[in-house]
Amino acid sequence: MNTVSANTAQGTKTPLIGITAVTDEESSVVEPEAAPGGALEMSRFFATHLVANLVKCGNSVESVFGDWLKTHGLIPLKKTTMPDRYFMRVWDHDKRGVFEGRYQINNKTQSIRVSLDFYDISGKKLVIQDVNKVLSTYKLADLWESLAEAIECDPS
Repeated sequence: MNTVSANTAQGTKTPLIGITAVTDEESSVVEPEAAPGGALEMSRFFATHLVANLVKCGNSVESVFGDWLKTHGLIPLKKTTMPDRYFMRVWDHDKRGVFEGRYQINNKTQSIRVSLDFYDISGKKLVIQDVNKVLSTYKLADLWESLAEAIECDPS
């Protein structure tokens, strides 16, 4: 049986946001431009950014996620903050599922990734109507824009 709890999210995730920063345009680490699922995949937010240098922007990303949580009255069930990674897990308003937000620097692939996924308590992927409702209710277009700026922070 697939379950979602405060400690673990099991089952099939529904990716909602994915932003990857890379220093090499030939990098094999990129966000999918087209993925299985057709319109479902197109209704979410994915981008690969080419940057001159990878900069640790964990504080900026954490701040954006914090503002998003505050705006929607969400309280993290679990949160981990380190210099090279950030993780948070939070129930949605209806307790139908859990959002997982991540920020990770990968020195091996020379990339930085920030993402937001959703795990429905049924363990199934969200259908397109539910994805659109989540996108609208939680203003994920605004979150995506803010995260896209945060991942390219200026360290000065």
